[in-house]
Amino acid sequence: MTQPKPGSTWQHFKHTPETPHLYTIICVTEAGELPMDAFPYFTVVHTETGALLDLMASASTLGRWIYPVQVEPFVVYLPVNDNGKWWARPLSSFMAPDDRSPTGQKFWPVPTA
Repeated sequence: MTQPKPGSTWQHFKHTPETPHLYTIICVTEAGELPMDAFPYFTVVHTETGALLDLMASASTLGRWIYPVQVEPFVVYLPVNDNGKWWARPLSSFMAPDDRSPTGQKFWPVPTA
């Protein structure tokens, strides 16, 4: 299965023309250590708990994002048709199968034109 990449668009299985569920991938986070005085770059909402997660730029790798207390990567995404919240979901949950989906997956990439 294709992995989410920054800038790609993914569709959730609940998507319909009336209630769109299309998302732009912002990043896939990694675990990391940061100094205590590091400032968060942006805050996202955990889709399963509603907790706010502060993501920080990696000091060691340009273009990478860190969530210091994570135990697995998170996919950070933004609804295509909404300038609202940025969401984070564990990668394993994002890529999980779902019996309610026509593709058998919870999310899948939207083909580019």
